[in-house]
Amino acid sequence: MKIELDEKSIDNIVKYVNKHPEEIRELMETFAAQAIDVLMKGEVLEKGANLYKMIKKEIQSSELVTTHKCPTCRAHPLKKVKGRLHCSECGWTEP
Repeated sequence: MKIELDEKSIDNIVKYVNKHPEEIRELMETFAAQAIDVLMKGEVLEKGANLYKMIKKEIQSSELVTTHKCPTCRAHPLKKVKGRLHCSECGWTEP
């Protein structure tokens, strides 16, 4: 949104600001508080998104499904359990 003011309007605003400093200070404090709220919400959302990504990555790495076939029963896919490949069909675990 763009607002254009003429010289008379600007002069009136300046006069009002000079005559009512307490109201202007209060208004600025309100704007500042609202701006901080917006920034904090953005920071909280960003931290939440990062946490979500970390959790998702950890879940995927701990239950990684591979395209390897089990050397014993030839069933696939193998899952990664505690860092080792595991076959849910026959119970084979990578040494």
